[in-house]
Amino acid sequence: MKKQKIRIGNLHEVTHSKYVPLMESNDRILRKNAFNSLYNNYKNSEQSTTEIYLSEVKLENEFAKLLNYESLLDRSTRGDESSIKVYDTLISSVNKNMKIYHKYHDLRRKILGLGKDYTSYDLYANIIESRDNKKYTIEEARDIILENLSILRKRLYRCFEKSIF
Repeated sequence: MKKQKIRIGNLHEVTHSKYVPLMESNDRILRKNAFNSLYNNYKNSEQSTTEIYLSEVKLENEFAKLLNYESLLDRSTRGDESSIKVYDTLISSVNKNMKIYHKYHDLRRKILGLGKDYTSYDLYANIIESRDNKKYTIEEARDIILENLSILRKRLYRCFEKSIF
């Protein structure tokens, strides 16, 4: 994949390793440009990728028929003790719970104040205030953790205190 660079204030190189930090930015224009920069590379090879994928599915389907399986799904679920029922249950469960996923993104949309403008490049945007670049010493981190664990019963707290630190 060709490396892309975008300029929003500073020059940003868009690579797979730098993508998520760019997408977490509060700067929506930076997120949009980073998203477009990366996904335009995929868009440019969309036809080839589609053809390769379809060829692979057809090939795997033929193998399934040659090996006397009822379907590609039947073949795919045989060797690892899983079953079509487990697969169907998973798909059903995901479909039943899509409302939760949609509620989550509705909430993100509301928090970000984007209304119907919420799009793919807003998925990683920070929705909470962070303590940017705050560094803690090991001792400070230990104290923070112990302070937050202090609401536990004393016996459990002492166990954490002894075992973790």
